Parts: sequence; C-alpha cells; structure tokens
Amino acid sequence: LTDKGDTQAPCISNPEVVKIIIGKVRKYFDEHPQEDSCSMGMTDGGYCECPQCQALDGPAVDIPGCEINSDKSVRWYTFLNQVAKAIGESHPGKIITTFAYAKCDLPPRDLALEPNIMPFLCATRSTWFDPDVRRIYLAVAGEWLKRLDQIGVYEYYYGASLAIPMIYTHDMAEYLRYVVKNSRSKQVAFFGEINASWGMDGPKVWILEKLLWNPELDVDKLRRQWCDA
Repeated sequence: LTDKGDTQAPCISNPEVVKIIIGKVRKYFDEHPQEDSCSMGMTDGGYCECPQCQALDGPAVDIPGCEINSDKSVRWYTFLNQVAKAIGESHPGKIITTFAYAKCDLPPRDLALEPNIMPFLCATRSTWFDPDVRRIYLAVAGEWLKRLDQIGVYEYYYGASLAIPMIYTHDMAEYLRYVVKNSRSKQVAFFGEINASWGMDGPKVWILEKLLWNPELDVDKLRRQWCDA
C-alpha cells in the first residue's frame, strides 16, 4: 500500500497483489454462488505512485470537448483485466463490477477489455440542461458500450441539501433508453445515491423506479399518476 493523504492505494502493478485479489474474489464466488457480480471499485482518489504503476499509465479515448481527466484508466483496467480474465476462467458468467470514476471515467484508448467487466458510469443527468454536457456524457456511454456488453449507471439523485428542486426525470429516461438500446445485453444496472428531501424527491424516485423496469414508459403519464394518487 502507498499512502496519499487519507487514502491507502494498493500497488496494482504488483503481481502478488493481483494474485491475492484473484484469490479473494474466487473465494467470494465460491461462498456466494448466488451472486452475479463482485465489486472492484477504486478509492475516491489517490493511486500508487511507484514507478511500475506509473509506467502502466496511457491515453484514454478522446471525446471532442470532453475535459475529464482519465489518465489512470489504462493502469486501472490493465489490473482489472487480469482479475476479470482469471474469474472468467474459474467462474464463467460472473461479472467484475467497477466504477468509471476518479480519473478512470473514460475507457482506455488502446486497451481491449475483458468482456465480464462492468463499469458503473458515475455522473448526474441534472446537468443536461447544457446541451454540450448532454452530448459529452452520451458519447462517454457510447464509447464504453463499444467495448463491453454491459455498463452500469451510477447517479447522484440528490435533493436534501438543495435550495431548488432537482427534477430531471425526462433526462434520466432518455439516458436509460440510450444505454439499453446500445447495450448488447439489452439491460441496465443502476445505483443511485439518493439523499432525499422526500416532499420534493418522492415522485422523482418513484418515477425512476418505474423507468428501471421499463425505460420506454411515459414520464409525464407517470408524474400525473403520482400526483393524482
């Protein structure tokens, strides 16, 4: 481990670290055969800075207008590929989930990814009132979907600390439809951080729940159903 601020980051270029992690993931699936996936997320920030880890860094895919720093993507997915490949051999059908997050938001430009990797794309559709932001984040999802059969959606669906309503159910519906339409698995996994002010956020969360079962539902009809009830 290497310390950087409050973060302890594993040295993921170390073959012994990779071996230990593969063993732990295999043990998890052996003990929990009902589980479809095992999470391999990075920390909120901070990576090993040894020369071997830094040597793994390389370019992420280029998206015009996108200024997201993803200079750790090659490093992270080089490591994750090793884990996913080993798990695919010992536990076929199991998925390794992770985050497109913390300088790994964009896929590596020149690195093929193991098919049993599933990144959760961390962003919020609340910023889609800006058409450039909408275009960029749809392009980010599209680049991941070119490389993998499945991706997850990680949404910051907050409301509790805000002075104004943050309701963007039409944008959420559009994004979920895009992911399902362009995913080879025709499915979407979702995780939401929802620190809610329920008087305003209740309908937003209820509508999202319905959209996760069927993204093609009419958002306005669902909203009227909630209000009438």
